[in-house]
Amino acid sequence: MTSLSVVAGKEVFLLRFRESVLTKRIIFQKKNEHSDNPLKKVSSMLIESL
Repeated sequence: MTSLSVVAGKEVFLLRFRESVLTKRIIFQKKNEHSDNPLKKVSSMLIESL
């Protein structure tokens, strides 16, 4: 039972970590969208597709 709870805790931690990374990425992209530099838009699109 203890090992199961440890695994579940790790899963929850990973999910929260992924969510925070995603939100940071979205905020970063929104900041970049304000600048009208086409190169930045292309690079952000390339990063998204990877």
